[in-house]
Amino acid sequence: MRIDVDVRTNPPDLLARLGRTQQATVAVDGVVKAVAHRLAFHAKRGAPYTTGALRRSVVPHQLRLTEWEVVAVGSEEKPYAAYMEFGTRPHWPPREAIENWVRIKLNIHSASEIRRVAYLVSRAIARRGLAPRYYMKQAFETISSVLKGLVARHLPKIIRAITGR
Repeated sequence: MRIDVDVRTNPPDLLARLGRTQQATVAVDGVVKAVAHRLAFHAKRGAPYTTGALRRSVVPHQLRLTEWEVVAVGSEEKPYAAYMEFGTRPHWPPREAIENWVRIKLNIHSASEIRRVAYLVSRAIARRGLAPRYYMKQAFETISSVLKGLVARHLPKIIRAITGR
């Protein structure tokens, strides 16, 4: 399961209102790109970290001019980004995944100790589920506070592109 967050101009006819000049479109795309990259940066900083796969998977992609998305997967073979963002209901997680987490996160190397601790962690998840981490939501909240400044910084380029001055 992956998370896709679209970052695009709103209202959708903004480019038509700007006169659809190539320079204005490129300038608006610069703002949208800056927002997408800032969102990805903050999501990476807030993402839970064990192996680094989740943080590495948070990347901005351009869909088309003025439309970007920020995608978080986890890893290709085990897409878990959404579970980290939104949490889970109680369930028994895969034993191998929990044992690997115990080995890396808790720095335990004895096979019997890994199995014992992994069982305890799995039982806690089976009883309570995983708590949501909201790393993407927190990234949105962080960039929303600086969004006005980000747009203001790019606004002169947009105005020059529209007016030709």
